[in-house]
Amino acid sequence: ACPEGFYGRYCTKQCKCQSDASCDPNTGQCLCHPGFHGEHCQLSCDEGKYGQNCNETCECGSYPCQPDTGQCLCPAGYSGKDCLKACDSIHYGPNCSELCQCHNGGTCDPRSGHCTCPLGWLGPTCQQQDVSFMLASKHEGRADIPVEYS
Repeated sequence: ACPEGFYGRYCTKQCKCQSDASCDPNTGQCLCHPGFHGEHCQLSCDEGKYGQNCNETCECGSYPCQPDTGQCLCPAGYSGKDCLKACDSIHYGPNCSELCQCHNGGTCDPRSGHCTCPLGWLGPTCQQQDVSFMLASKHEGRADIPVEYS
């Protein structure tokens, strides 16, 4: 067997493959990684194509896919085939790939991950108690009505 990067009967010919591809030790033909094609694996898959030699067709509706795996590249707030599945309540972002960080009953925006905190909680992740709300609620004897100060 020839050392990596060489081919031929006496391993004297140098491979011309690009994109970290290997070559056949006998013929020198480039063996492209998924997501690449061309004589020297120098071309990325065209949009809408993926896989070995870019022979597979993406199934992502109007959205592009990963050229190597075919995974849909969905916009923030969506995932799945055709990017039609909305993120569940604990995930956000492109392909719903980020984990929400909201606490104490806070709700997470499926696109940005921004937390909307319930009454009595503040901060980017709803972990800071709203002291003014707690004091006002205790003073009024009601914990379920927000108090506004002018």
